[in-house]
Amino acid sequence: MATSNTAYYDAYKKSAQQINNNYDAQTKAAQQRKNDYLKTVEKNDTAWRQGQESIRGAYLQNMNQKQTKAMNTSNSQYNNTARQNYVNYMRAQRNLPEQLNALGIRGGAAESSLIRMGTNYGTNVANNEMARAQALDSIQQQYADAINEYEMQYRQALLSRDDAKANQIASYLDSWNKELSDISAGKNEALTNAYVTALQNDIERSDTIQSKKVEQYAAGLSAYTSVSTLQKMIKNIQKDKKWASNPLKYGKVQALRARIGEIRSNK
Repeated sequence: MATSNTAYYDAYKKSAQQINNNYDAQTKAAQQRKNDYLKTVEKNDTAWRQGQESIRGAYLQNMNQKQTKAMNTSNSQYNNTARQNYVNYMRAQRNLPEQLNALGIRGGAAESSLIRMGTNYGTNVANNEMARAQALDSIQQQYADAINEYEMQYRQALLSRDDAKANQIASYLDSWNKELSDISAGKNEALTNAYVTALQNDIERSDTIQSKKVEQYAAGLSAYTSVSTLQKMIKNIQKDKKWASNPLKYGKVQALRARIGEIRSNK
């Protein structure tokens, strides 16, 4: 079936241009939405991390202040103990000679008592400093353990946040890619429909033209009254093996046969 290729192709090109513009705009808008979404995700994530870092900084500062206070308190207690040991030692050292005289202890025995007193004082000082060191180490370890535990939880929170963010983005991109796929499929379908419509319209126009030509041809056959002449005209047309698929030739053959029928019916 013959069609006016240029006419239908021009019509299709015009429709295709509009379709391409429309779907290109949809694709561009989808791309912009994706960019805006990812920027929002990054902005929210940055704000969250800054907030967590601020909380962490405040926690560490508070823990350092508490540790310093605890160590100062412990030091003060051991300083008081050291001071009291020294006062007791000096008082005992001052009173010992009089006590020894009252007991009749003199000479080497008195000197040994003074040495023992000094030794005991030195032991008390050493024990107090050892206890101080142990107490301070215990305080430092206690706060170090607490901070380490917090840091582990903090790092785990960051990792969980990373996983949640990655899943959020992956889920969005799956949806976004489906949207793009739907846009592309819609575009292809619209282009196909536009092509089919343009072609159908052109075929209809062509069929109308062919029908008018056949009508004009049939009207001109009224001048023919010889059946044999009309039959020869049919044979000439049918020399083209594809005459039946040609609307104009097929129509002419039908018109010739109709004219032959009219002539025979009038006899």
